[in-house]
Amino acid sequence: MRMLVGGLAVVAVLLLAGCSSAQPVGAGTAAPTDDATPSASATPTATPSDTPERARPVSLVGIGCEELVPLAELENVVGDGTVLVDPTGEQANAWSATHASFAYAGGLYCRWSDSMGQYRAMASVTPNATAAAEQIAAEFETDPALEELSSWCSIDGCRATGFVGDFHVTIAAVPEQPDGADSAMTQLRKATYGVLVALPPVAALPPLSALWGDAPGSCAELLPAEQLGIAANVDSLTYSPGYAYEDSSGSDHALLTAGGFACRYWPGDSSGNGSIRVLPDAAPALQQVQAVAPESESVVIDGVPDGAATVECSSNGEPAWSAGSTGVCTVHVPARGAWVTVVASGTGDVRVAIIERAQLLTAAVVAALV
Repeated sequence: MRMLVGGLAVVAVLLLAGCSSAQPVGAGTAAPTDDATPSASATPTATPSDTPERARPVSLVGIGCEELVPLAELENVVGDGTVLVDPTGEQANAWSATHASFAYAGGLYCRWSDSMGQYRAMASVTPNATAAAEQIAAEFETDPALEELSSWCSIDGCRATGFVGDFHVTIAAVPEQPDGADSAMTQLRKATYGVLVALPPVAALPPLSALWGDAPGSCAELLPAEQLGIAANVDSLTYSPGYAYEDSSGSDHALLTAGGFACRYWPGDSSGNGSIRVLPDAAPALQQVQAVAPESESVVIDGVPDGAATVECSSNGEPAWSAGSTGVCTVHVPARGAWVTVVASGTGDVRVAIIERAQLLTAAVVAALV
């Protein structure tokens, strides 16, 4: 199996999901069985909206972070003094793109810090997520992973993930003390489970906008891989599923539930691999976070107004961009009303080259969308 180039890209995926290391299948504590599981209610097909910012985002969960994760149970895991923080714009655009996926899926994303501002925990919920899990499984040609919500702790922290009815749930926490963390996390997971099974049936999302219309639903439909490779001067480019199925993050379920898609691309040469993610109707959210994102800079993309596209780069080298290090650059750009994210990578002191490749890739994706 081909792996992502270097460790930085893998770390970035885990950070975006707010999760710790993967747990072997079957590990952890099973969630309590309850017949009163939530389900989606059938709704008539609505007419697409011409104003995506009004159609979505819309909350379908009907509760907030305080109700989803009781503070007393959370502090039993992570310690006293934990505060809920607003994740919007607090990090780079890549973080905000993850948050937007949950909002545009009708879900919920929560994040807690201690009194010093250090990360302590996160939680996310995506309603109507069964179809997304089935799609991810189909792309990996395996059975859908629809396990009930379960929890466990390891040296990397505590985690709960799985389904409660048609909700996909992820909770990650950094315990204050390892002793008793498993028991405390079990109680936290049970509390969240109880909150979700008590909710009324969840409605369907509003339809996507007329602007998005009959836009493609995958990278292959968007642009054949060989054409993307030609546009970026990359030989023998291929696509693969863009989801972390082995330890699937809640953001994957949210992106698909919101009507978006993702893929990884793999060049045949040594120019570095990357990914493409498309979140329909979320361009207004992108514009909002671009105004406050602390570490992004404008980048020129053919066919995109000046200032509308931004790029972020990072390197895992010591020092950064040294020989043998892996660099990653991410372009965020609006196209057809969507929030489009294109990631490119490379090894060594190649920041300028990575940005140039990301520009070419993004321009090709934008041209195919519009």
